[in-house]
Amino acid sequence: MNPFTTAKIASNDIISIVNVGSYKVKTVICSFSFGWVKILGYWEKRQSRLDIVNNEINNVSWVCETIEQSILKAESLAWVSPKKIIINPFLSNTFYYSKKIHHKQKDNEKVIDKKELEKIISSVEKQSLSSIYKDINSKFWIEKQDLQIILTHISQIKIDWEKTNSLIWKTAEDIKIEISNMLISQTNYKLIQDISNFLGKKVLKVIPEEYWLTAIWNEKKQVVNLNIWNASTFISITSSDTLKSSIKLDVWIQDLLKPIIQNTSKKRSEIIKKLDRDDLFKDEKNNFLSLFTDILTSGLKEVLSWNICPHNFMLTGWWSNNIFIQEHIKWIQFSKNGVKILKPVSFITASTEEIKKIIWVEEILNISNINLIGQIVATQKMLSKKKDPVEHALKKFLNSVS
Repeated sequence: MNPFTTAKIASNDIISIVNVGSYKVKTVICSFSFGWVKILGYWEKRQSRLDIVNNEINNVSWVCETIEQSILKAESLAWVSPKKIIINPFLSNTFYYSKKIHHKQKDNEKVIDKKELEKIISSVEKQSLSSIYKDINSKFWIEKQDLQIILTHISQIKIDWEKTNSLIWKTAEDIKIEISNMLISQTNYKLIQDISNFLGKKVLKVIPEEYWLTAIWNEKKQVVNLNIWNASTFISITSSDTLKSSIKLDVWIQDLLKPIIQNTSKKRSEIIKKLDRDDLFKDEKNNFLSLFTDILTSGLKEVLSWNICPHNFMLTGWWSNNIFIQEHIKWIQFSKNGVKILKPVSFITASTEEIKKIIWVEEILNISNINLIGQIVATQKMLSKKKDPVEHALKKFLNSVS
């Protein structure tokens, strides 16, 4: 399973897009045809509580069977059985880094052809990865051999300090490339390979939860994306439509639900419906929000690296609509917690332009499916970059070392 290669996908291909969560597995069968995306079939299958315990897989074969059942049902509705799938790196910490690499050409009068382009990209990527591996090892004590690249993206190129969209057939002395890499653990990578073998299907791409947000966001703003789910919370910083940095936070709504369930005789579903009531679960919510604040501000300082925090916040995920969470975030005193922010928090919503381009998306359009829909849009956008010579060179290099 190599990093994403658009050459493996025809312009009229049909692909299964799978989103595996701690609660459900969701599958949508999509036709990608000449710039259009059409939903052919959709199904979701609930995970058994015995499959995943404390956010860890308890039995791999059971999870594989749940994924298979979701895919088979979606295929029966679509009347087609694709051999290619896109999947998310579920239950895994992801490591995202964006690096600006300075490359100096020895012969600044030589025109950059495809062969020279590959040399430049190879050099830039090696420098970027070397720095990333050192950072991850110093912070998390994870060695290079225990990591796997799943996403690489060039977000900016400058030739002699001027921005450009391409290097091919140009001359340059100073080249600056901003290159982003996302990595997961080899353990999770192997798990996805095991699932691929179990299903008898080819995994074309692993699209992380953090990355799809950039696919459905088109406005020229800097934004803090807070993606809140039952067993995970991600915080990402985006500028325009580019992911700048991201981190997984060690706090989620399950940390709130557990003590409430222990302290009351109420069922989980009943608790969820009443979380926004001011007169209920006060102590549990206060304890949770105090922890949430500490971890959120710590995470922001980590991803911002002392830069100014955007005041535009976009909340996504199943729990983003809870009023008590929104109100709490609005009144957090970020500056007193060491986060530089110039204006009060302002909540914004994601762009729906890209989503509306999907035919029959209305049938699955709800807050719990936003990750799955984001994966669809992200796949379509990657396909549209098939002829980008810089990404072509980068993919060729990555495939040679993976």
